[in-house]
Amino acid sequence: MFIAPLTTHIAASQTAAQVASGDNIQVYGIIVEGTSAGQVRILNNDSTLKFLMSTVANGTEHLSNGFQADKGLRITTVAGVTCTVFHSHPGR
Repeated sequence: MFIAPLTTHIAASQTAAQVASGDNIQVYGIIVEGTSAGQVRILNNDSTLKFLMSTVANGTEHLSNGFQADKGLRITTVAGVTCTVFHSHPGR
């Protein structure tokens, strides 16, 4: 199993939390976990929607398709739902 060089954890109830702000990164995967049902918005750095991920109460959802994030990402979570992003070092 490949382990990404960096992980960024986004806590519940965050609005447009930045991951590698302004720097290009390779995203290897994203895990969304929730104690309650909810959605996580994965946004481009300019706040346009890239992905919308949903989870059920006490559930986990994952995205394992890698992608390039030009100028980083912004992530919005709801109460009871967290997100972990597995990514390269900024600028690589």
